[in-house]
Amino acid sequence: MNLNMKNEIKANKLRRLLKIGLFGSIFVIVTSLVSIRLFLGGGEYYEDISTDPLFGEDKLEIVATLDMPPGNLAVSKEGRLFFNYHPFSGPQVSSVFELINGKPIPYPNAEFQDNFNKVLGMFIDSQNRLWTLDFAEFENRQSRLLAFDLSTGNMVHDHFFESDDDDLLNDLQVSPDGKTIYITNPGIMPFKPASMVVYDIENKTSRHVLIGHESVNPQRWLIHTDAGDFQILFGLVTFRVGIDGIAISKDGEWIYYGAMVHDSMYRIRTSELLNESLTPEELGCRVERIGKKPLSDGMSADLADNIYITDVEHNGIARMAPDGTLQTLIKDKKVLWADGISFGPDNYIYFTDSKLPHIITDLMTPPPIEQIIENAPYHIFRFRSDIGGIPGS
Repeated sequence: MNLNMKNEIKANKLRRLLKIGLFGSIFVIVTSLVSIRLFLGGGEYYEDISTDPLFGEDKLEIVATLDMPPGNLAVSKEGRLFFNYHPFSGPQVSSVFELINGKPIPYPNAEFQDNFNKVLGMFIDSQNRLWTLDFAEFENRQSRLLAFDLSTGNMVHDHFFESDDDDLLNDLQVSPDGKTIYITNPGIMPFKPASMVVYDIENKTSRHVLIGHESVNPQRWLIHTDAGDFQILFGLVTFRVGIDGIAISKDGEWIYYGAMVHDSMYRIRTSELLNESLTPEELGCRVERIGKKPLSDGMSADLADNIYITDVEHNGIARMAPDGTLQTLIKDKKVLWADGISFGPDNYIYFTDSKLPHIITDLMTPPPIEQIIENAPYHIFRFRSDIGGIPGS
């Protein structure tokens, strides 16, 4: 066998190995994509359970017009309005604002803004403190809880969460006595289970409860809005979020909550969340289902324990009565993703519109600023309820 034949044989073997390697790589990629689609994608459309709106579109007022998407907000008993820009939008400006004469002013001041990173949850408690929740979102840092005395603007509480399980802390409610905070942790299924976090303000200690319980986990619904199906990564992954909205009864006895992609509203007594002697199974059995809700984001409660729910698929706000009866309050095509919600004086209900499906394509990286600009302007809305709530968030 001459040298040329030997070289040709070697070349043929190499080509076969390269083909095998190429086909193997393609097989691995395709299998991976199918697996991602199977476990993280797909889903079914949720039925439309909205009703004819109680209030007409003429009752909806624009409170603020913004260049960036707002996330959450909190309104004090004096009518002071605080809000943040949505962290998923990757804002290039300050994070926490007070709306003064229609203009967003950095709070507590411009110099403090470097202490914020990705603030989402906000709440004003009975002690007139503004609480902000800054979540880590898989970055090399810790989620952070801050509080400010609204009478002075001074920071009065600062806490860093130490566990990796606290990366995605989302929204919060504070007990009327100002001693306990209840925080939603939507998790990231199937990698991290959803849960609720109970935080002791005085001792700065926290613990996760209802970990992986059916009431905090998302179901396999596919959110559909005016922007289309809410999917990311070229449709491979469905935007499927666990426990998100949370509200507390005005007497502090009950916590109401629901996963964003879930068909039910739940409640549980705060006394049982605080009872550390209960096993996870015993605590889970204390959860009560109230009724069927829309796919939702933020929520709040009034004096009569009606729960106000943002309906993310149908451009508005719904209200659930204590017996589980659902009533759409307002519906308007101007509203693309009703996000955070808060009560103010004179029974006004304030809420933000983040246009989330229009700006999110990847949870790991912010959208380009051109995309944010293209979908501007963004709004904070309000309307007056027919049932008295109390001022505050």
